Amino acid sequence: MSISYTVDDVRRCLRAVTVAPHGRAEIVAHMEEQAAAGLWAYGVLDDVRALQNEWLPTTSDVRVIIHSLANLTRAHGPRGKVAFLVRSDQAAIFGVLRMYASLAEVSGVGMFGVFHDEGRAIAWLSEPSNTEPS
Repeated sequence: MSISYTVDDVRRCLRAVTVAPHGRAEIVAHMEEQAAAGLWAYGVLDDVRALQNEWLPTTSDVRVIIHSLANLTRAHGPRGKVAFLVRSDQAAIFGVLRMYASLAEVSGVGMFGVFHDEGRAIAWLSEPSNTEPS
């Protein structure tokens, strides 16, 4: 899998790193793995800075991923907040992740933020769950 993560049980968070192109099946499998491991409610810092534009999910891909996210949320309870960390030159990836974040939040399946600054992303993850990303 091109998504690896480390777990911090003290802070109840994961740091995921995506290092290669992947498709929606891999993203869904990654979410299912987190849920099966009892980590669904943990916050996630998802670092995608190593990605280029090798694979950009389509709107259809995003909807399938959100559908899977909704099913996992029904089965495992509320999802922990997810902060995506992108480089400033990743405009296309930033845009797709903002679309994903907006659709997921409107669907009521979690809180997602997209950040260029790691410190801001970590700070946002530490804030109460009702805080919108800035």
